[in-house]
Amino acid sequence: REYGRRWLGKHPTPWDFWNTFNDLSRRDLSWFWRSWFEETWTLDHAVAAVTPGPRGTEILVRDRGDVPMPARLTITLANGDTLRREVPVATWLGGARTATVSVPRGREVARVEIDAEQGFPDVSRKNNVWTRDAERLPPSLPLVVRNEIVRLGSGLSARGYRPEGDPLGGSSATRVTESRSIALQGGTAYAVVAVCDDACGDLDLRLLDPSSALVAQDQNPDDTPVLTFTAPVTGSYRLEVGMFDCRTLSGCAWGARVFRR
Repeated sequence: REYGRRWLGKHPTPWDFWNTFNDLSRRDLSWFWRSWFEETWTLDHAVAAVTPGPRGTEILVRDRGDVPMPARLTITLANGDTLRREVPVATWLGGARTATVSVPRGREVARVEIDAEQGFPDVSRKNNVWTRDAERLPPSLPLVVRNEIVRLGSGLSARGYRPEGDPLGGSSATRVTESRSIALQGGTAYAVVAVCDDACGDLDLRLLDPSSALVAQDQNPDDTPVLTFTAPVTGSYRLEVGMFDCRTLSGCAWGARVFRR
């Protein structure tokens, strides 16, 4: 309303609009206007690590992008309670690239998520989450891959599936397919999920039986392929993981896990 009153019948520029906000809020918001209107920067906050210690749990938040915005954390405790914490934008404006959020001793952390309400346009939601269950998976897999396996696995668990063996993993460039052998029992219902890191945009799965006949495939344009099938025979199957879209020359990390019902 005040902006309209000040500039009624005049020819304001975008800077006049921004300056009105700065004036009325009595704050210098130039960092906001520049980030969202003048630059092509991206916002990318990540949960880099969650470390329990004698004085409590420390949550390391990393700013991987160029847009400075508050990092709002939803922390779920083992007893189901939730805590809300925020890393203020002033932290990033001061030049820091990491910040530590502490949870007092005696409050076991089970899950951490940045921007659970999805109010900010973060370019990668994959690295916004940490789960305690992901820490139980092999550390050879990147944290973001372990978290995605846990996320998809929880949905399968609700349908009666249980993990079978250890997760598989690797790293592939665009248009590269890797194969892994998995032992399956004939007549058993299985699900296989695959995930990839936050530089990956499309991952595909194919499963071939011991005679090299196609059993199942998921070649949809997404990064979380899922196969559900009943193994026709007992034996060694070939799982093909195809990296269709990776945005880094060094390759993207992927992980896969077998579930049975």
